[in-house]
Amino acid sequence: MYYDDTFDPTNENDFDVPHFDETISVTNSVSTLNSNAKKYLKQMELLKMQDKDYRKIYRVLNGKKIAIELYSTNSNPGSTIRDATSGSRISNMRVGCRDEDLFFKVAFSSCEKGISNTDSNLFFFDSPDHYERFTGSSVSPQEKSQWEKKFMAEKMKRQ
Repeated sequence: MYYDDTFDPTNENDFDVPHFDETISVTNSVSTLNSNAKKYLKQMELLKMQDKDYRKIYRVLNGKKIAIELYSTNSNPGSTIRDATSGSRISNMRVGCRDEDLFFKVAFSSCEKGISNTDSNLFFFDSPDHYERFTGSSVSPQEKSQWEKKFMAEKMKRQ
């Protein structure tokens, strides 16, 4: 059976872009897209603000002021560990037990805007390197080595 495959790799004109009808106004669709995107971003920001564990701090990195969005974990034993960068709760991982050894745990106790002393400011990152990349902070090689030993010991216990 023969059929015409317009995207066959042997066809010469596979990468030709189809021409649009000249009567369509591209500028109207772009402005609508931009306004819809702005509305979506505003709704997402409002949704994040409803999360009591959402934190937004500002730091100067490489001469530019940037916003860093973080999600804290409740420090009560038995609470579900929450990824600091994505905000996702990690099922079967709890605060106050050996599960914490699988993460790089940071407690912020600064006066930065967005971090208050009354809230839980406990953050769980995948590794010290992840923490450094995400927040622009630095971790000493000794701390990294100590964390890696603790992490590997816990991984070995779980196998």
